[in-house]
Amino acid sequence: MFRKDLDAEGNKITLEVVRQILKVFKDVNVGTWIWHGGEPLLIGKEFYEEANAMIREQFKKVNICMQSNLTLIDDENAAVLRKWNIRPGFSFDGLTNHLTRKNTNRLMRSIPTADKNDVLGGAIMIITKDNIRQMIDDYEYFKRLGLGCKMNLIFAAHKNMNSYTLDGKMVAEEICKFFDYWILDTYRPADSDLCERYLMAALDAGGSCAFTDCAGKDYWFSTQPDGTIYHCGRDWPESAAVSFGNIFEMESVQDILNHPNHKRWYEGTRRMLQHCSDCDYFYSCHSGCYNDNIQYDLSMNKPEPDNCYTHQHVISHIIQVINEINYDDMPKYNPRFLNFLFRHQFRSAKMIKNILEESIKRIETPVNAENKLKEFLVI
Repeated sequence: MFRKDLDAEGNKITLEVVRQILKVFKDVNVGTWIWHGGEPLLIGKEFYEEANAMIREQFKKVNICMQSNLTLIDDENAAVLRKWNIRPGFSFDGLTNHLTRKNTNRLMRSIPTADKNDVLGGAIMIITKDNIRQMIDDYEYFKRLGLGCKMNLIFAAHKNMNSYTLDGKMVAEEICKFFDYWILDTYRPADSDLCERYLMAALDAGGSCAFTDCAGKDYWFSTQPDGTIYHCGRDWPESAAVSFGNIFEMESVQDILNHPNHKRWYEGTRRMLQHCSDCDYFYSCHSGCYNDNIQYDLSMNKPEPDNCYTHQHVISHIIQVINEINYDDMPKYNPRFLNFLFRHQFRSAKMIKNILEESIKRIETPVNAENKLKEFLVI
């Protein structure tokens, strides 16, 4: 939406930029449009009325979203958000928010306003070295507030000197602890986006863009207020030359794909996929987040190693845990966790063993029951 000084030329998005994006993407079925910042609510509601109308006219089924800090929400702009069915995800670092964002008091006034107007989305929390060991406490905190929470790991960004990548071993240990707690939470349990992301990856069910090839068939593009194009809205190092030109230079999406920087970037993503293709966990991460990887290696030849360590150990732990689940044990598990598994057609190794044993018992035939069952399954 904007960068740096809101009033400086080229730092605030305009309707001209929106019109040009729509022109370039006219032949593409856009599924999601996200207003990002900076802070999107600093832009007047008149802009959103006109921009959202143009977007929805061209893309009838598009999901229009927003990421905000929510502190500027009021009844007027909430009415605009409600009209377009937008429930902003908002930055909120839980129990340490008073140290990181220093806006907890304002947030606590804004949340009821958003809720009253039926535009309350979920919180987005950054996991850092200061709060990673209290993920369970933060989960319980958001439960008490009645808020959903998406937990994202902090990552090193070239343009942010205060950013860093967490130690992979520590992250893996803490996520596994939190996962074990969450699956056994039966007292008013809440969803956990973090745990469900890893579960989806473990079950090869897609999910987070960080675990899929987001440069493949279903791709993202991000347009800055001045028209500069990147792959997504994260911080891309200028030294990597991954700007794909300017939206006003393009006539179609194919023009973006043909830009020399995009071709070079895409080739780099293929190298990372090839580098990781022999890994046992490749199916569940596809080299991880390309942005994290390019922050680590500008040549785009290999993934960021701490994220790689974390992913392998968390996925391994989850697979081991869920394969121990049996029908008799279900009352002790978080029903949201069990529903997630069954929605994705999961049955543990123990469950399958019990099913096979019961099936063998019910085969009424003089031939060897085990062989008969094997024959049946092959057919």
